[in-house]
Amino acid sequence: MNKRVFLTSMISIAVLAIACILLALPGQFASLGGSKTAFSGYEVIFNAGYVDGINYLNKNAGGHASVAGIIALVLIVLSVVAFAFNKASNVLPLLGGIMNLVSGIIFLAMNLTMITVYSGKLTLSWTTYVVGSLLVLISILTIAISVKALIDENHQLKAPKSQRYSYIKK
Repeated sequence: MNKRVFLTSMISIAVLAIACILLALPGQFASLGGSKTAFSGYEVIFNAGYVDGINYLNKNAGGHASVAGIIALVLIVLSVVAFAFNKASNVLPLLGGIMNLVSGIIFLAMNLTMITVYSGKLTLSWTTYVVGSLLVLISILTIAISVKALIDENHQLKAPKSQRYSYIKK
């Protein structure tokens, strides 16, 4: 296992945790048109913005749960699993990086999704773009380091037997 891949995987898990915390911040993801009512990312994605026991988001904006947002959250969870089990192979961090990249692109395009889901009644905040940018940046770094590690691993396997270390020979 390459130490750079391991370190990048741990940094990626930390960035994903920060992204999930940013999505949970109350009132920092989106606000409803002209009102002062704001919602967290999970409330907007799952259409569950309750105020005083009433689903305020559904009542005033309509809409439904965002399929693209749910897909992005599932990809985040799957990439955390891929990064957590990175000792098995250098391919898992590569797959985790690809899933992060797709998730980041979904968050960067969330404005279009919210126009479709909530008929343009929600205004997105800075959190959406910060989460998307964090995911895209860390995924590019992870993909680059994983590809480099896989290329090095491939060159080592193709090396002549005289240059490889053997555990059988003493």
